[in-house]
Amino acid sequence: MTERRSDGGRVIGIDAGGTKTLGVLMDDRQAVITRAQSGGSNVRSVGIDAAERNLGDVLSALLAHGGVRVVCIGAAGVGRADDYQQFLALVRKHVPAETFVDLRSDAQIILRAATPQRPALVVIAGTGSVVYGESDQGSVRAGGYGAVIGDPGSGYAIGLAALRATAEAVDEGVVSEDILSRSVLSALQATSVDDIIGRVHRWPPDVALIASFSKLVAAAYAAGDPGARRIVTRAGEQLARLFRIVERRIRTEARLPVVLSGGAFDVIPELAGALQEQAASAGPCDFFRLGVEPVQGAALIALDILGQRAAPPQ
Repeated sequence: MTERRSDGGRVIGIDAGGTKTLGVLMDDRQAVITRAQSGGSNVRSVGIDAAERNLGDVLSALLAHGGVRVVCIGAAGVGRADDYQQFLALVRKHVPAETFVDLRSDAQIILRAATPQRPALVVIAGTGSVVYGESDQGSVRAGGYGAVIGDPGSGYAIGLAALRATAEAVDEGVVSEDILSRSVLSALQATSVDDIIGRVHRWPPDVALIASFSKLVAAAYAAGDPGARRIVTRAGEQLARLFRIVERRIRTEARLPVVLSGGAFDVIPELAGALQEQAASAGPCDFFRLGVEPVQGAALIALDILGQRAAPPQ
């Protein structure tokens, strides 16, 4: 990584999430000067108008302090060319032309926040899921398919599995023996498969609603429900498959740092154990939860860029 040079510049790092947009203004000694927060700015979650408004609010609040030379924004989906250009256009409306703008995926800013060591890998299991790794040779990702194709091991996938298991239990007439199915039916105020379909069948799907049923899986798991345990085990297997795709392409002889991030790990703590059990056949790894806010990673990437731009030509 390029050595950072102190030139008095400031940077902005932003975590553009689906429910909130969090930004920090940081100086070149990594001191946070101020913070700003607004609603979500993930275009696919909140729409273009709301995304631009919320992102603009955060940028305006931070840029008002002056001296900003680099802005780095982490957002899901910007790895796709069309989404990148659309999001960049939104950002550029609020950032002076002379200010350098860098867009990164949410996985990239999380990994930068988690550890400077490379190779390293992050497993994200929130509403969606993705595995991303970096080494000296470049980056590798697996997953991040979205709700239509399906995000393996995500909160959405777990919630969908709970709905499917409940519909099957109703069809089979075994709801009375099934903790998970009873809790799902109660949450939906449903008594039949038709009721379940009527409550959740939408297009596009209500991803947040379906993902929320992962909380019922967690409660049923804790109560010893076999179906819930199968769902969590399966989710761990799915994440482990993505993990192995990335791990084997960045692995060296050193122990591999693996950061676990996302709400599914918070809602179902056993998911991390299921993943690690399935990943045990890989080489030595150090699994840990992200201990700082992802937005810190965006700011650190911005500082890396600031240092590179200040460095004299070789």
